[in-house]
Amino acid sequence: MKLLIRIITLLCFSSSCLYAQNSRIDSLKQKLASTPELESFEINFQLAREYPKYSNEIAMKFAKKANSLACSKQDSLNIVRSLRLMGQLYRRLDNLDSATYFLQKSLQVAVRNNFDAERNTILNGLGIVYIHQAKYDLALYYLLQSASFYERSNDKSMVALVQNNLGVVYYKLNDFKMALKHYNESLAIKISIKDNYDMDVLLIDICLCLVYLGNLEEARETLNSVLLKCPSKCDDNIFLNSLYTSGIRRYRSNNLHKAENDFLKSYSIAKKNNNKRFIFDNIICLSKIYLKQGVLSSAEKFLEEGEGLIKISDFDLEEMKLYEQFRSLYKIKRNYKKLSLYQEKYIQMKDSVSNETQTNNLMRLHAESAEKENKTQLASQEQTLQLKEEIINKQLGINVLIGFAVALLAILIYVLIKIFLQRKEANYLLNKKVLERSDELLQNQQSLTLAIEQRDLALAKLSVDLSNAIESMKSLCVAGVNMKTDPSTQRYFEEINTTTSTLSMSLQGILPESKMMRVSGS
Repeated sequence: MKLLIRIITLLCFSSSCLYAQNSRIDSLKQKLASTPELESFEINFQLAREYPKYSNEIAMKFAKKANSLACSKQDSLNIVRSLRLMGQLYRRLDNLDSATYFLQKSLQVAVRNNFDAERNTILNGLGIVYIHQAKYDLALYYLLQSASFYERSNDKSMVALVQNNLGVVYYKLNDFKMALKHYNESLAIKISIKDNYDMDVLLIDICLCLVYLGNLEEARETLNSVLLKCPSKCDDNIFLNSLYTSGIRRYRSNNLHKAENDFLKSYSIAKKNNNKRFIFDNIICLSKIYLKQGVLSSAEKFLEEGEGLIKISDFDLEEMKLYEQFRSLYKIKRNYKKLSLYQEKYIQMKDSVSNETQTNNLMRLHAESAEKENKTQLASQEQTLQLKEEIINKQLGINVLIGFAVALLAILIYVLIKIFLQRKEANYLLNKKVLERSDELLQNQQSLTLAIEQRDLALAKLSVDLSNAIESMKSLCVAGVNMKTDPSTQRYFEEINTTTSTLSMSLQGILPESKMMRVSGS
């Protein structure tokens, strides 16, 4: 029951995705029905761009209609656009001769009318077509022109794309170091501008170069980052390409059984999607494995299938490789008649693919490219030297300012030190004066204290003497009172006694008793 629910949900989801994909086409078709035919170029053109997701043949019909409308109005720009699109669609249909014809035709009109943007898109398209036709000198010629334009216009996204295509050219020429250089340049640009379009394809191409350069472990790690997404998060083209690359890596590691499994899976997906180039590539690799294993019947079966595809495709390099495998097969089988036949076909195809003219053109273009790169490097180095001189001059100015600032700082520090030393000396003198004054005050205090003590002693002695005298007087007065004298004399003695008592109390107030006692004790 749960499985049934999942299936129904998946079908519903697929239907909604399909509807979302077709909604753009349905909208354009509705618009086309309500638009006068002579005014419908753009709608036909957009339909031709949308339909390759579903049918290249239907897309071609709309492209031809758009071209017809552009020609009827003698609209040069739209003629170029429609011819370019027809050329691209013929390439998708593996009709490379027609693709070349229409792209060349559109290039002529674009150059004549100075449609630079279109011209350079066509140059890149022609480069790709000539790669498929194994005309690598022409591919390199057009791609280098395209790269030069996009570098001048600083269109980094297109520079990355063209660098990738240049990498493909050198890969096909078995110059894997040069191919890897262009692939890495493309990757660096993509990372810098955060452009993830066809990133997985680029990583796979890098893996292939690493494999052929013997860096199998690095290739494995890079390839695994792509394979981890497949098949759930990558399309069939990426998946079959990844499997093919994995097969190449394992074949180079002499792991023939696993390599065979990878190639068979890749071959199966290529057959399902009618991807003729990868059908060829997998057939050639499978035939190599079966020849190594001595399974000649399987090798012959796949090679014959590949020979049947030759009649409906224009892949010259793959055709040459196919004949090379036929030669190896019939050499092992000792079928000298067929060996001679395929030997002749191989030689003819090899002369076509890598003839002297093409080799000379490639050498010339490579030399021109290297010279241009050297000039660019020299210009860059010269610019770097100029920048360094400017930096040095600026640095000298900065150094002078820094020296001036250091001198001012030194003077300021010197002044501050002088002020500090002067203040320190002043504080020292002040402290010395304070200490001297403190000593003087202490001596004065001691002298004063001594004087006060002496005075107190004198006063105490005086007080004692007076107290003694008063006591004597009081005693005399008491004696006088006790004597039997006349009353007036007694009253006189009493008044004297009272006065002496008062005087004695006053003296006790003036001088404390403790001091008096101390004095009396001494």
